[in-house]
Amino acid sequence: MLKNILLLLSVTFTLFSCGKSYHVEKDKYPNIPKFPKFENNQLKLTKIDEVIFDLEPNHMGAYFQKRFIIKDSMLAVVIFITDQGNTRDPQKNDPYLINLSVINGDKIISTQRSDYDFRLNFKIDSLTNDIIIGKTKYFTKSNYLKNDSIPNLKSDDFFDPYGKFEYDDTVFYKAELLDKIVYDTETKIDGVQNSPIFGLKNVPSFLYYYKIKTKGKEGLTKMDNKLLPEIVTVKDNLYYVEDPVKLSDNQYKINIYKIE
Repeated sequence: MLKNILLLLSVTFTLFSCGKSYHVEKDKYPNIPKFPKFENNQLKLTKIDEVIFDLEPNHMGAYFQKRFIIKDSMLAVVIFITDQGNTRDPQKNDPYLINLSVINGDKIISTQRSDYDFRLNFKIDSLTNDIIIGKTKYFTKSNYLKNDSIPNLKSDDFFDPYGKFEYDDTVFYKAELLDKIVYDTETKIDGVQNSPIFGLKNVPSFLYYYKIKTKGKEGLTKMDNKLLPEIVTVKDNLYYVEDPVKLSDNQYKINIYKIE
């Protein structure tokens, strides 16, 4: 009986292993480097801030989120991180570290503190330019280095790690897609949930070629099998916040760049 079942599964697997085929191409523009580099250094990334997070050790990993708040020529980059419990499903009482980097022209202020609640607002006060993150208000008069709790601020019981925005005028840059190719394929198992019928399918790996423009300059770059990351545009300036880099078991680094 077991032999017949295995034979049936083998035949089923073979029958459903014929997936779509793709024409694989060579890199059309080997002279164009992968992001964050640009052809002939037409554009470059200048690091304007370095954010270091020191976490408690002995946890499975770290859960990051970043938010951007824009007003006029000012950009506030809010990064929060937890390493408690299930890092993909943080709970409302998990401790967080928050980093606020405020960029206004060549002036950059960065401050970091701990908190326990990200169910609430991320916004800039329209009158004072104070920045509110969760239950904390950062005061513009102190270059955001001083903060205070907001009393009697109501919130829902449901914990939302992505936060709620009352003020969000963020504009993400839309790069010009020049071309794309299938440069490789990989084989994955495909099937219907709770069904013994399964098979193989070919999944394409794409290479995307982009043109980015800023302040009268143009730069060509490409991305391997994914679209460009979020590039924030503030007036005529472009900013990029990289993904976290692990330095040790309890330390991560995130760099903030200006593209120029």
